[in-house]
Amino acid sequence: MGTVCPETRQICFEASGHVNSTLTLHFLFGWNLTGTGLKIMKVEIGKLLVFSTNLSFTNSDSHTMALTSSTVAHSANVTLSYNRTITAGARHNWNSSIITIYYPTAYQLDRLVNITAIFYPASSATVPDRYPFETGSCQAPNCTAIFPTSFVSLNMTDDRSVARILTVLATTPNAVTSIATEIRGAATNFWMPGDTATVKMRSEPRVNASGSQTIYLTPPVGVPPPNQTFTNRGGTYSYEVTIPETAPLGKWNVTGVFLNGYDFGQFDHTIWVDEIKASSIEMSGAVGQGATLTVRGALAYQHNTTTVARDVNVTVFAIDAGSLPGPIASTGTGSVGLYISNITFVRGVFNQAQPLIVFFTVVNPTPSTAYNATLTIEHEWYSGSGGSHGSTITFPLTLGDEPFTLNSSSVYRMDVTLTSNGARATVKSITTPSGTEARTFSPGSSGVSNSRQHFGSFKIIIDSIPTRGGSPSSNSLRSPTYAYVIDSSLIPSRLMDFSSTVATLPNGTFSATIKGDKLLGANRLVVFALARDQNGITIGRGQVGTDSDSTFLTPDAKIPSEVTIRQSVTVTLNLKSNSSLPVTLTVNVDVFGSAAFGTKTVTIQPGSTLPIDFTITAPDTAGSYLLTFSSPQYGVIATKELKVSLLQSSLQVLIPAIIGLVSALVILGLYLIRKRGGTEIVEEEKKRPAPGKPSKPTQGPSGSKSLTRS
Repeated sequence: MGTVCPETRQICFEASGHVNSTLTLHFLFGWNLTGTGLKIMKVEIGKLLVFSTNLSFTNSDSHTMALTSSTVAHSANVTLSYNRTITAGARHNWNSSIITIYYPTAYQLDRLVNITAIFYPASSATVPDRYPFETGSCQAPNCTAIFPTSFVSLNMTDDRSVARILTVLATTPNAVTSIATEIRGAATNFWMPGDTATVKMRSEPRVNASGSQTIYLTPPVGVPPPNQTFTNRGGTYSYEVTIPETAPLGKWNVTGVFLNGYDFGQFDHTIWVDEIKASSIEMSGAVGQGATLTVRGALAYQHNTTTVARDVNVTVFAIDAGSLPGPIASTGTGSVGLYISNITFVRGVFNQAQPLIVFFTVVNPTPSTAYNATLTIEHEWYSGSGGSHGSTITFPLTLGDEPFTLNSSSVYRMDVTLTSNGARATVKSITTPSGTEARTFSPGSSGVSNSRQHFGSFKIIIDSIPTRGGSPSSNSLRSPTYAYVIDSSLIPSRLMDFSSTVATLPNGTFSATIKGDKLLGANRLVVFALARDQNGITIGRGQVGTDSDSTFLTPDAKIPSEVTIRQSVTVTLNLKSNSSLPVTLTVNVDVFGSAAFGTKTVTIQPGSTLPIDFTITAPDTAGSYLLTFSSPQYGVIATKELKVSLLQSSLQVLIPAIIGLVSALVILGLYLIRKRGGTEIVEEEKKRPAPGKPSKPTQGPSGSKSLTRS
């Protein structure tokens, strides 16, 4: 009766019940003959062994694993014991003793040793009898049940008299093959405090058995590591890791470890945690018409403030801090196919608590032609080489306005939110609301993170083709630059204008200019810089430098209280500047319903008051008018009510409808006398007869007669 053998080619017979018996082995061979011709069978018996064995495994006493370079060194101690199972009183002298060591096939078996001898591999010149008795792959069910198993059998006849500890030395590759770090789907090794990043770790254990996969962070020496431990099985897994706001800056290690009873691996990955600080932000120049505001500053890395931030991209923003957001737009034109005529930010400065709201208009210059269109929206860090980083969304523009023939223009709204998975846009039509398109921007080469203050813009590309055939066309427009901030002192605010992106000099300084035309009327004009280096490190939370001023003008309009029709009068607008910068603006004065009466361009020196005189002609119709002082750069400055009458109040004549001409003349006469002075009025009043008595005609100085009537 056969029993289980280590190899399938072997036949084992259990003979423990036949001790002290004579056994005769019979080998029977046969086949099923088919066909004709001479058939010859050749049989050879290879090895015939009688042995006492235990086919169950005996575990090693210990198993240690240590990472050496990229390989794992395994060391297992096994206590040697020899099975001499013989019925009591029986005599049997064993010819040889064989020890079989089983190990995972994935292991590279290096040596079998004890303190005094090397059992495997052995030099043929020194220990020829220690060549392996047998090697191979164990196919027995108890070998293959867990993982592929190999064995080596050693002739231990000379060593069986003494129990020995045999040490098995083997090697395997590092079970952890890679660690990579990402920010919002884009690979990077540069992190910032507050970042929630992704660590991707891959383990490739050689033995298919459950184990633990763990990662942890090690900050610079002397600082306790944050509690960032995760456990999983071997394979590829992603872990979300948050760097604390108070994390120390500098070089960090991400360590990954895999461990089970058969495999071990460890992988160290270096990252850098840092942020940029802006200091010495100052503005100079002037604001208003044709003026230029210059903003200068310096940037340094926060982990070591003596390390200047050179070749860092900087954009400067001017805001009216504390004011409600206001629109800021870019405009474009096109001639062939659909094009984007404008992109408007409702709020140009925003944070994670609120989306960036964008409106854009698609124009069909030939409404008689129907179009199919595809929209591509690209996120850019800045305009120019290196600004585009491959972060896009693309979708058919089928939100209810197609085929763009009913109206010459269609308005769309796009809400952009910054999530843990990157930037996400939701687009819908305002003109004919019928659907919504929501998509997440691809990460590109550098992910857009909601934990990093940054600046950016959107390039909207529309590709269109006539539905009835024709040539395709492509038009695009770049939006204004937005500012994403975490600093709460900058929210809410109205974005007034921004500079072009500039690079810091080798000493970390920068100088950027903003046109002054849009910078008037700010109660609190604040300028600040946002920066981003080539590794994605930005100005950190609370590290934004600012400089502030006020471009609010205090007006005081002086106008006559009353004018007559077509009267030429002088009106004065006194403007007091609250700014420490020169203010230049154009001032217009007009009357509601009438054309502008005058325009002057003036410059007000810092902190001073400037009177501005205008000579105007009153309207030719009596009434109450609104006199308005305004500026293209400032908006409405002041308004006053202008009263226009037929005559001045001191010349008005009261002519009651119920009295006759004579009474009117008398009244007029009295009025004229009144104009001569108060004394004459009294004398005339004394000459008047008492009421109810007719007066007699009196001779006038020239013989004419005056009639009086009480």
